[in-house]
Amino acid sequence: MLEALACDLPCLGSNIPGIRDILKYRELMFDPLNGRDVCDRIRLFFTENTFLTRARQLCQERKEAFTFDWKERLFQMIKSEYEET
Repeated sequence: MLEALACDLPCLGSNIPGIRDILKYRELMFDPLNGRDVCDRIRLFFTENTFLTRARQLCQERKEAFTFDWKERLFQMIKSEYEET
């Protein structure tokens, strides 16, 4: 799921722990025990432009929540270490 978000792919997922933590929005999730719910989400994804547009926006937001700037983090670690000495 994280790799798909990183590649700017709109995602749908089961409303289960882990996936729920990543996707956050009910609109992007379906009940894994309800086959009709899965089918409805997939149908909306491919037939309703407003749903797809909203899913893309929400997924972009979730992607940004998981984006990590390694250079900045390393700089902060070095700076923190330097300030302690």
